Amino acid sequence: MARMRLKINCFVLPVSLAARLALSFLLALSIGLAGLVLMPAPVRGATITSTGAGGNWNATTSWSPAQIPVAGDIVTIAVGSPITVNVASACASITVTGTLTITNNIALTVSGDVSGAGTITPSGKGSAINVGGNWSFSGTWTTTNRGIITFNGTGDQTVAGANTFRSVTVNKSAGTLFISGSLAIKGGSVTLTAGDINYSGTAQTLLNAAYPNSLTLFGSGAKTMGNAITSIGGNFTLSGTATATTKAALTVSGNLDVGSGTTFATGAGKGYTLSVTGTTSVTGTLTLANKGTKTFTGDVTLNSGGVWNETGIASIDLAGNLTNNATTFTANAGTHTFSGATKVISGSTTTSIANVAVTGTYTNNGTLSVSTALTGAGTLTNSGTGILNLSGAGAGSCAITTLTNAGIINRSAAGTTTTALANFTNTGTINITDSGAITGITNNAGGIVNHSGSSTITSFNNATSTSTLNISTTPTVPTITTLTATVAGNTVNYSGAGTQTVIATTYSNLTLSGSNAKTFPAGTTTVNGILSIESTATTTVTGTLSYGAAATLQYKGSAAQTTNSEFPSTFTGTGGVIINNASGITLGGSKTINYTLTLTSGIVTTGANTLSIASTGSVSGGSSSYVNGNLQKNVATGATSRTFEVGTASYYNPVTVAFGNVSVAGNLTVNSANGEHGNIATSAIDSSASVNAYWTMTQDGSLAFDNYTATFTFVSGEVDGGASTGLFIVGKYTGGWTYPTVGTRTSTTIQTTGLTAFSDFAVGQLNWLSYNDAERTVPDDIFGSPETTGYMRSVNLTSGALYHVTFYDADGGGGGFDDAHKKLVVDGVDGSNLDAQILFTTYMGTSDAGTWHAVVSYIGNIAPDTYDANWANALADHSFTVQADAIPEFSTIFAAIAVAGLCSAIYYWMKKKRLALVEV
Repeated sequence: MARMRLKINCFVLPVSLAARLALSFLLALSIGLAGLVLMPAPVRGATITSTGAGGNWNATTSWSPAQIPVAGDIVTIAVGSPITVNVASACASITVTGTLTITNNIALTVSGDVSGAGTITPSGKGSAINVGGNWSFSGTWTTTNRGIITFNGTGDQTVAGANTFRSVTVNKSAGTLFISGSLAIKGGSVTLTAGDINYSGTAQTLLNAAYPNSLTLFGSGAKTMGNAITSIGGNFTLSGTATATTKAALTVSGNLDVGSGTTFATGAGKGYTLSVTGTTSVTGTLTLANKGTKTFTGDVTLNSGGVWNETGIASIDLAGNLTNNATTFTANAGTHTFSGATKVISGSTTTSIANVAVTGTYTNNGTLSVSTALTGAGTLTNSGTGILNLSGAGAGSCAITTLTNAGIINRSAAGTTTTALANFTNTGTINITDSGAITGITNNAGGIVNHSGSSTITSFNNATSTSTLNISTTPTVPTITTLTATVAGNTVNYSGAGTQTVIATTYSNLTLSGSNAKTFPAGTTTVNGILSIESTATTTVTGTLSYGAAATLQYKGSAAQTTNSEFPSTFTGTGGVIINNASGITLGGSKTINYTLTLTSGIVTTGANTLSIASTGSVSGGSSSYVNGNLQKNVATGATSRTFEVGTASYYNPVTVAFGNVSVAGNLTVNSANGEHGNIATSAIDSSASVNAYWTMTQDGSLAFDNYTATFTFVSGEVDGGASTGLFIVGKYTGGWTYPTVGTRTSTTIQTTGLTAFSDFAVGQLNWLSYNDAERTVPDDIFGSPETTGYMRSVNLTSGALYHVTFYDADGGGGGFDDAHKKLVVDGVDGSNLDAQILFTTYMGTSDAGTWHAVVSYIGNIAPDTYDANWANALADHSFTVQADAIPEFSTIFAAIAVAGLCSAIYYWMKKKRLALVEV
């Protein structure tokens, strides 16, 4: 078989017939494919503009370039080149400056923006345009045939300009539709399937339908809501200066936020309800009008600058926390129900509500004022920072099941409180100023109830040691059918500024304060703790007042008090009696205290009465508080010491009596009186250099002892000016004066020892007297006794005692004594020997004119060689002057000191010339 060769592309191949046929087919196919590759194709994402006379969307002749627009293309409908969308079509964006017609039941899907100022005409109710981008078309949308526009982009979209549609659908899976222009619906419908919507323009009308997601009203002016806006599936937010008013019942499934400068109101005149499931925040104005119930399930926060205004009488239901810092809060007269569990009412603004029903559990941390009724089966706790004002006047004005107070409750109207005793508990302060009945109050730890009204209380329990009930109503105290005040430490205080009658019952601590008489009525009143009489209150006992074993009686007035029948003749309570009144206490009768007398402040004046401390008693305090009058103490056997906390009206002058040995116990009474002793003039004490007080000590007949030492205390303010306390002695007066041995002296105390009996005691310096003397008619060398005149005498010497009398010339070299001595000591002066004559001429030379001192001491104490004004053992130190013209004319002087009883006289004579002594 002959073979052929085919040359293709410079290759020559031998082929058979069959092969030639196959090769021919392949060649034809290759040429065809090459032709297809070489033909021009439409450009995707191209910019396509209608051209010529326009036409259908799916005709290439309608477009320039000549291709049918598809998704992703940028399309322009030119003027004079109208386009009819006759098949389902799509593009990335479209600008309509000419005319675009959408055939019935045909949809044009634009994934991006729609703009232009031409005309869009849906030709039937099934005509649709789906917009995924922004809408800024400002031309004409023909609404005759009910075309549908759907916004369904997955990101944020904007609708601008003034728009009127027949039907609108919003179905956004993500993003927000921002409507900055107007979007009116004419004769059609609105379908909101999904997506957040934000109206950001001025004076806009909202799409009238239920909003499936969040709705935001931004911008300014009124945002008109239609009657089909009945729900918002997400948050409802107002910001800028937008205002909006509902025209139907509205449910907000998310949060409601009324921003600063905005106003949101429920429509007036109808019963439109409002329900907010999420939180509510008000910084602008929220007006709740009409009679429809308003329900707030989440927390409600009213911020500074916010206004909460309830203009319609309707129920308000709150289930979350309420924080009220609003500038204005106005509630209606409807019931406000708080139903949340473990929620809080707080804020700086008073939450004033006429009717409150608590069905949940709430704590009030702010100020809650209820003017009509507080009811509900729940629990309201008024915390330590909370104030609860109850001013309801009707029956059941406070009928809440459980009311607990740790803050302040003010109850100020005639309404009744029916909360049970066990459920109305207080650890804060309750102020009752009204007349309504109260079923019961349990006053717990730290609780204070101030009752100044006339409210009757069926049962009141001061349940802990720190519970206090203050009753200030006068003259008739409120009725408390059952007053339980027996728990140790609790206090009931009758504090009225007027007369009051104490409820006859058993008290722990009972305080009578305020003013005027507090009467213990018929029946028995028992005080087991402290009976404290305070302020200017006084007592009257017409019934029986008794004290428990551990009772205390306290006087704590702000003015002078006088004890009355509240102070029994013997107070046996182990708490004793407390004096704590700076203005002082006067005993209304003689009293005995079996236990401690506590002197805290003020003076107890006994007058003719006696305040006695029993053998089991004691005294605590003193100095600023003491007894002015008769204080009696029991003296036990043995070497017993007792201090008596006594003083005058001005000064504290306690006495300590230490017994050597008490063989028979008994009582000793001590009194300190102001001024000089009535017989001081007959004593050896100088009244111008003494303590201006004296003491009286009296024992009862049973007290027997061997001796005692007494220490008397005085203060500088009652010591005469110029007196030297180091020279003080003690005078003891029992019909006459004796001078017991002085022990230790200080600037404010003096001790005397070896005493065996009690009487009056005075303290001061020795009394030296000067006399004018006539010239002797019979001069002699030896002074004789008795003499009827003398220049000076000492009345301090004790009869039978021996003394030194030492003379000093204070001006010069010994006063005429020789230089070896510079003094003259007259030894052995006997106070009982009137006729003693002592010559002291042995050491005399010539006498010097000037100041001399005569110093007296006990014979065992030797005076110093030279004069010492501060010598501690001086019993007396008297100065006198020797006149110059009295100097003797001879060198020898005889002198004698005559001592009789309490007196000693020192006489100086010269032969033929008198020696004159003048006291300095």
